[in-house]
Amino acid sequence: MGALGNNIEDRYESIVAINTDGLTSVYRARHRVLGAVHVLRILRHAAGQPNGLREAFLDRARLQARLRHPAWVRVHNVFEEADLAVVASDFVEGVALDAHITSAGALDSVAAAGLVAFLAEAVAELHDLGVAHHELRPGLVILEGEGRTARITHLSLSLQFTGEGPAVGYASPEELVHPGAGDARADVHALGAILHHVVSGVAPDPSLRRSDALSRRLGGGALPALTNHESLGAIVRAATGDRLSERTQDARALGAVLGRWLARQSTPPHHDVELSLPEPEPEVEASAPATAQALPEEDVGPGPAPGEVGESTATSTVPTAPVASPGRGSRAFGAMVGGCGAIAVVALLALGAFVAYSHWRAGRSADLTDEALSILEKYKTDPVANDDASVLTAGLSRATQAVDYAATPKALGVQALAQTWVDGWHLANAKWDADRFRRANASTATAATGGAPEGVFARALVLGAACKLLELSDGSRSGYCTEADSLYKEANSSLAHDPRTWLRFEVMWTRTAFYNQQALAATSAGSSADVAARAWTQAMSVCDEGRAILSSSPVNDRELEQECVASAGGAGRYAEYFSWARLLQADDLAGGSKLTSDNVQVVYRGALPACSALRFERNRKKKTVPQVGDSPSYMFCYAAGLRALGCTGQSDIVIGAGATLDPTLPWADILAGGGGVTCYLDGS
Repeated sequence: MGALGNNIEDRYESIVAINTDGLTSVYRARHRVLGAVHVLRILRHAAGQPNGLREAFLDRARLQARLRHPAWVRVHNVFEEADLAVVASDFVEGVALDAHITSAGALDSVAAAGLVAFLAEAVAELHDLGVAHHELRPGLVILEGEGRTARITHLSLSLQFTGEGPAVGYASPEELVHPGAGDARADVHALGAILHHVVSGVAPDPSLRRSDALSRRLGGGALPALTNHESLGAIVRAATGDRLSERTQDARALGAVLGRWLARQSTPPHHDVELSLPEPEPEVEASAPATAQALPEEDVGPGPAPGEVGESTATSTVPTAPVASPGRGSRAFGAMVGGCGAIAVVALLALGAFVAYSHWRAGRSADLTDEALSILEKYKTDPVANDDASVLTAGLSRATQAVDYAATPKALGVQALAQTWVDGWHLANAKWDADRFRRANASTATAATGGAPEGVFARALVLGAACKLLELSDGSRSGYCTEADSLYKEANSSLAHDPRTWLRFEVMWTRTAFYNQQALAATSAGSSADVAARAWTQAMSVCDEGRAILSSSPVNDRELEQECVASAGGAGRYAEYFSWARLLQADDLAGGSKLTSDNVQVVYRGALPACSALRFERNRKKKTVPQVGDSPSYMFCYAAGLRALGCTGQSDIVIGAGATLDPTLPWADILAGGGGVTCYLDGS
C-alpha cells in the first residue's frame, strides 16, 4: 500500500481496492480517527493525460461537496499528495439500481415514480449551480439500506476527457451528436430514460454504439412505449423528446409532474415511502416552464383503464348516491359526491405519505445530529483527534446534513456550534473583524432561538468574543457582555443534568475564561475593585461546580483547570490556586509524560492578574522559567509558581527578596502552600 502515499496511510487503514473506472482507482478505507468507512477515488498523474484533468477532477469533487440533497453521496475531503489527487466520500452499502432491476425485475409504477422524483430533486440542485451531469444512468445510483433511499455516487469526467461519450441508452439526441453537448435538459432526458428502465424492467442494449443509437433516433425510433403504464409513458415521452423546445425543461419541473402523478394514485407505495414522494415545493407550479405544464390532463394520470397493473382503478368503482329515480340532477349529484370521496381518499393517502416522509426526514436528521455530536465529542476529548482539523470539519459536515434533512432546534444548534468552532473566531488569538462577527452573529441568533443548549452555547461564544474584542469605549460592548453572561448561564442550566460531561466542561471552561477576561478588562480600565472581584467570584463558582465532575481524560478538563488556576489567583484564593495548579501538573505527568511548557506558563501567569504579560525563556536545563527582572509583582508570580510546581526551597528564596521590595503583596498566603509534588526544575 506504500504506493498510495504516506498522507493517505496516515489518515486511513484497512484500505481495499474496489475497482477502476478507466480514469481513477477506487478504494474502500477506514478513517483512523473517525472510524468511518470512506470511498477513496484516486487519480494518479500519468504521462499523456489530457491537460486540465487533475484540476477538473478536484473541481468536480469540490462541487459535489457543496450539494446538500440527501441523494448525493457526501464528499468529506479533497487533497493532493505528490502525483495523486484524492477524493474521500461516504461509503454507501447497497446495490446499484441497474443490478437491482436485472436481478429483481421492474419496480412498481408508484415506487419508480417516487424514485425518479427523488433523483430529480437532487439533479435540480446541481442545475441550480449552473452545471449539468451528462452521465446520469442507473449504474451511478445506489439503493442503500435495502432500498430505503437512493444515492448518486459521483460526478463523472469521462465525457470531457476520454471522448467515450455518455451512456448510450440514456443520452439525449444532442449528446449522441456531440458528447457533453446540451444543457440541463440533457439530464432531464436521462432521468426520463431511467424512469422507463425501472418501470419496464428492460435495460438499453449495452452493445449499442453511439452512431447506431443516433441513427435510430433520427429515424424516429424513440423509447418503446410503456404499454401498461400509459400515464407514466406520457411523462417519459415529455422528458425524452427529441426537440429541446418540446422537452420537459428542467429537473425540478419533472419532479413536480411526477409529484402530481403520485398524488393522484390511490394505492400507496409498498416500498419505503421516502422514495415515493418528493419533498413538496409549492412554488414549483408557478415557476415551471410552460413546456413542463403543457401536458394534457390525461397525460399526468387521470387513472388507468380498469385492471391496469400497479396503477389506480378507483375510477371504475366511484360510488354514486342512491336515488329513487335516476334523473339527470340526481346522477350529477351522485357523481359529485363520489368524485369528492375519491379525491378525499387520494388526498388522505398523499397526506399520509407526506407525513411519513417528513417523519423519516426528521429521524434521519436526528441520527445525523447524533453522529455530529459523537464526532465533536471525539474532537474535544481525544488528544489525537484534537490535533486533526479534519475531524472538526467532519462534525460540521454531519451537522449540515442533519439540517438539510430537517432544521430541528437541536440540528441547528449543533451546526452553529460546529461552525463556530471551525471558524475559531472566539479563540484567544482572534482579532475584531466586523464582517466575521456579522456572519457569526446572524447564524447563531437563529440557532439560539430554538433553545437547544448547543445553539445557546454557540451564541454565548460569539457574543462573549465580541465582549472581549471590542474596545471598552464601544457603545455596543456592554450589551454583548450582558447577553453572553445570560446565555452562558442558560446553557449551563440546560446541561446541569446532561450526561454529556464533555459538553458541560466545554461550557464551563469557556464561561470561566469569559469571567476571567471580564475581570482583567475591569482591572485594566481602572474600574472599582468590586467589579473585578465580582467577575473573579463568578469564575470561581463555575470552577467549584466543575471540580465535582472532573475526570482525567477529556482534553477540555485541562482547559478548565488552566482557567481555574487564573481565576483562583485573581480572586486571591491561593489554597485553590495551588490545588488547581497541581491538578494540571498531575494530568500532564500521568502516564510518564512531562509537564508542558504551556501549563508551566499558565501556573506562573495565574498567580496575579498583573502577571498575564509575563515573558518566558529556557534555562540551562531546558526548563521554562519567567523573565522576572526586579518587578515585585513578577517576583510574586515566580514565587507562587515555584511553590505550586513543588519547588518550595527556590520559592522561599524569591519570597525573601520580593517581600523586601513590596511587603504589601500577599506573600504570607503563598508561604502556606507547597509540598506534595516533585520540583519540576529538578527534571520532572
